[in-house]
Amino acid sequence: MKNFLLMFLSTISFLFSADWVVNVGGGSNSFDPTHLDIDLGDTVEWVNIGGFHNVDGTIETYPNNPDSFYSGSSSNDGWSYSFTFTVEGDYDYECTPHASMGMVGSISVSEITETPVDVPILISSTESISGI
Repeated sequence: MKNFLLMFLSTISFLFSADWVVNVGGGSNSFDPTHLDIDLGDTVEWVNIGGFHNVDGTIETYPNNPDSFYSGSSSNDGWSYSFTFTVEGDYDYECTPHASMGMVGSISVSEITETPVDVPILISSTESISGI
């Protein structure tokens, strides 16, 4: 029942605040999904669905990260942590106590690119086209 409630809360919070939700822990020491491709300005929310975990994407831990994010010390509580990515680039993060066990994730942040729209060119039927 506790896991159902946490999953429900995760879904509700996703609908109202975050662009992306990453489940933390639960039945294993993992992030789900482990990788995201997101747009600049998107918000990611990590939700602890079970276990003693945190999220550490600090520049101290990952010097190549364009910016730092950190949920705080590891905890068994049903916590959630949100971060809005305002700097483009590739980010790595980990759960501090479980990084050596492979509990790591990554996020690629790209500037939003607009898809060009084809605009039809209309030719009036009263105009003549030379060469035809």
